[in-house]
Amino acid sequence: MYIEHKQFLKLVSEACNMDLENTEKQLLQLVDEINQSLIDGEAYEIEGFGIFSSIVNKLMFIPSNELET
Repeated sequence: MYIEHKQFLKLVSEACNMDLENTEKQLLQLVDEINQSLIDGEAYEIEGFGIFSSIVNKLMFIPSNELET
């Protein structure tokens, strides 16, 4: 599945009842946290969403059982 950045921001902001600017700031902070975890050699789990990890410098995403599309 592919979704454009602006469309993704709109969907998340509506689901979280936040304005677009705040939504983008929060998502950038989340991406920074995920990147730092991967740099530190750790996985990053978002409960109800999935786990981000790195194997041989490749990003892996393992969705949780609760994740619905």
